[in-house]
Amino acid sequence: MRRVLILGGVWVLGAVTAVIVAFAAVGQVASGVAPHEVATLSQSEIEAALVVATPSGPPVSTSTPGTTAPVRPIGPVVSPTTDAPSAPPATIPTATPTTAAGPTPTTTSPPASAPTNPTVAPPITAPSPPTTRRPITVTTVPAPTTAPKTNTATTSRGGTLFARCSGPSRIVYVAAVPKTGYDRTVDVEKPGAIRQIFVRQHHRSTITAECSHGIVHAQVQEESRG
Repeated sequence: MRRVLILGGVWVLGAVTAVIVAFAAVGQVASGVAPHEVATLSQSEIEAALVVATPSGPPVSTSTPGTTAPVRPIGPVVSPTTDAPSAPPATIPTATPTTAAGPTPTTTSPPASAPTNPTVAPPITAPSPPTTRRPITVTTVPAPTTAPKTNTATTSRGGTLFARCSGPSRIVYVAAVPKTGYDRTVDVEKPGAIRQIFVRQHHRSTITAECSHGIVHAQVQEESRG
């Protein structure tokens, strides 16, 4: 703490010394620069100097206390009666159109009339007869995609099979009728083929049917037993 106080006192003492030295230096410089004697001119000397420096012209009297010498103004004095005449403004010559002697005759031409075209009557044409359009009939022929709905009967010794086609290769079972003394032992009804078997004691009849291009094709097989 003591060191801080000592350093602070030394700093303040140095600052005060620097300020005193600066003020002393400024005062010494100012005393050397200030002028010791300034030459003063009297009023008569000032007027004489103005007379010598002013060009010729009418004197201008000024009333100053204690003096009666005429005082001329500083600078050239221009009198309104001795001013040089001002140059006249420049005029720009304008060209005037020259006209021939005597009045100019005026000629009037009659208004031009537009040529008239003769009107031509349009040719008379006979009316054309009305045109009639014949109706166009379009006949569509159905494709033979459906098979006839008629039943086909296939007969054997043991019985009869009735079937028909419902498509190019699809067969439909209608009925199977055995004959007297025969019994139907096998009954197969499929869309692709039909099989029927009729049996008696010493004989067997087999009918197999299917469709091809919408037509029933059947096969009959007869077998006898000994």
